[in-house]
Order: sequence, then C-alpha cells, then structure tokens
Amino acid sequence: MNDEDRFSDAFSSYLLNNYQNSLKHLHQIQTKNSQLKKKCDILMYRIYIGQKKYGVVMNEIPQSSTDPVLQLVRLLAQANAKPNKQVILDEIKSLLSGNISPDDSDILILAGAIYSHFEEYELALKVLRLGNGLLCDAMTVQVLININRYDLALKLVSRMLIADEDSLITQIASATCYIAQGGDKLPEALSVFQELQEKYGQNVFILNGQAAALIGMEKWEDAELKLKESLDIDPNNVDTLINMLFVSHHLNQPFETVTRYLNQIKDSDASHHFIANLDSKSEEFKRSAELYSAEVIA
Repeated sequence: MNDEDRFSDAFSSYLLNNYQNSLKHLHQIQTKNSQLKKKCDILMYRIYIGQKKYGVVMNEIPQSSTDPVLQLVRLLAQANAKPNKQVILDEIKSLLSGNISPDDSDILILAGAIYSHFEEYELALKVLRLGNGLLCDAMTVQVLININRYDLALKLVSRMLIADEDSLITQIASATCYIAQGGDKLPEALSVFQELQEKYGQNVFILNGQAAALIGMEKWEDAELKLKESLDIDPNNVDTLINMLFVSHHLNQPFETVTRYLNQIKDSDASHHFIANLDSKSEEFKRSAELYSAEVIA
C-alpha cells in the first residue's frame, strides 16, 4: 500500500468519526512529498478537534502562522474551545477577503464549519457555494438540513449521487439527508448504513446512524440493540447516550434509567448543545410556571 492509499484510508476513517483508526493510518505515512505531508497535518489537526483536543491544535499552530488553511484550523479549534464569536468571524472575513479559488476546498470547508458552529448558516452557505466537489456539497447538505430545507438538501444529494454514488462522502450525505427527511426515506438510510457496515466494519458512527433510522421508523427495540452495541465500543459517546435516553423513554423504562443516561451525557460533555437546549427549556418552563402561579395568586 502506498502513502496516497494510506491517506485515503485515514480520511475515510475520519469521515466515519473513527479517529483512532484514522490516526493509525496517518502514523504509517512516511512521505517527503510536501503536499501530502500538509494534507496529513491538516487531517491530524481535524482529528484532534474531533477528539476535543483543542489545546493541542492551538499550541501546535502558532497564532502568527501565515498559512490560511492552518489559520482556519486554529480558528476552528478556538471556536470550539473558548469562542469569542465576533473576533473569530472578523478573522475569517479577513482571510476570505483575497481571491479564493473554487479549488481551495480546505479553506471553504473550514470556514463553512466555523460558520456552522456559530449557527451562521447563511454565511456558511455563501462560502460553500464558492467551492466545487463532493466535500463542499456534503457540508452544504448538512447546513440545509440544519435550516430545515430538506427539499434543497435532497436535490443536492441527487446531484451528488449522479456525480459519484459510490463515494463515502456521498453515502454519508445521502443517509443523513434521508434520516432528516424521514418517512419512506428511512429504509433507504438504513440500507446505506448497512452497506457501510459491510464495507468498513462496525463503529459508533454507523451504529448510531442505523439506530437513528430505526428510531424514525419507531422500531424502538431494534434501535436499542444497535445503541447497546455502540455503548460496548464507546460507553461515553454522547450521540449514543442521547439516542439511548430517547429510546429508553419510548420503551417506558424506569425514570431512574432515563435519568442515568442524562447524567452520563452531562458527565461526557456538559457543554453539548443538547444539554444547553434542555437547560433553556427548563428555564422557560420555570418562568412560565412562576408567571402562572403569580396569576393564580392574584
């Protein structure tokens, strides 16, 4: 196996959130090719961000770096670690003020990822539309799903399938879109994840994808089995715990069981948007209850 093939395997593992396997492939690459070495470095930093090792990235990429891709990687780590939203957005604007080519996919994808992180979806779409290729299309699909434009996401997935239906990027984007669309698209999503499992083996990402499709089909027991397999691989994975909490509730499992999953989610990632949304809803309910109580007393 040559270094390009090893990088391809590393990138596939990264797309499947199998970060340790991706790093394993990267560590096997001993190249003197400067372009491939840079691609490996960027992927390694993206993996560290996926593993929430933001400090490692910020320490290894100096703030004085003049490489726009590395600057954006550092900004993505900053956005996740200790976000000063406006400062980061201003820096991105400055970085994108030059001539950006549609082939500068790393720049466009990283900028799109940061905009999406801050829920600046209009800016994310604007920058991603400058690019070409499946990666920009896949991120655009995710942004469209986030703003509930499933119709546009499905159209873009159809274009991706025509361009390269066998690409892992296309398969993940299509399955994600089908789950968001729901209804008769759910069996298609389940089928895609089954094919991915047969090709790449079982991992947390694929098992959660299967579980999400089964949840949409209200096959709660089947979903629970997939999630238990996922917990066997990584007992602290937040996506698995959130799905398990949801399934446990629908299976009418004891309140203590549901609460235990919630506590595990908080322990694994207290800043997760699921917890933030839950806290926001709790505060909203509390305010409404206090207002109602005051009106009754009056």
